[in-house]
Amino acid sequence: MSTWILSSAANDNLHHRCTSNSESCLSNQRRQDRLIYGALLTTLSPEVASLVSQTTTSHDLWTLLQRTYAKASRSHLKQLKECLHTVSKDADYEQLLHEQEVGDARAQIQELETERHSSKKKLEHFLKKVGEDRASWRSREHEKICAYVDDIKSELSRKRKSRQRIEIVNSRLVSQWLGLVLMVVANLGAMMSGWDFGGTNLGGGSWWYLRE
Repeated sequence: MSTWILSSAANDNLHHRCTSNSESCLSNQRRQDRLIYGALLTTLSPEVASLVSQTTTSHDLWTLLQRTYAKASRSHLKQLKECLHTVSKDADYEQLLHEQEVGDARAQIQELETERHSSKKKLEHFLKKVGEDRASWRSREHEKICAYVDDIKSELSRKRKSRQRIEIVNSRLVSQWLGLVLMVVANLGAMMSGWDFGGTNLGGGSWWYLRE
């Protein structure tokens, strides 16, 4: 009540002093009224401040407060209770909405985390499968190369053995042929040593006879 009296007295004093320079005085009056209005708001609780938020001047603010709280009738108390209940419901709704938004955000984060984990598992499985297929392919190719090399070695070994057999056969044939030639030469020499050759020239020829 004293604040309202001070604000009213200040307004009357300003109105009395602003007869000469109205624009400047009105500006000062508005500035002082805003200061008083702000000081009044700082003394109110958040619930009550929300009830008087539609006021614009300190006079309107104080009038609304006086009208609302000065008479402790049941109607005023009921009206105040309903207003506070509405404000409380609005606050609860805002809190519920905020919690729902936070819950939705957490659910989305969890869903993204689950999807990321699943994608990571799929990628690891894919890389493991690729590694296994690559190792299997390298093993098969290594086996093919080893089999090819073994076939070449076997072929070379067969050719070498065949060449060795041919060389052995040729060596035996040469030895047999040389032995046969030597035997023929020896026999021929023996036969010739038992013959006495002599002869005359018959018309440029010779007579050969055997002397025993």
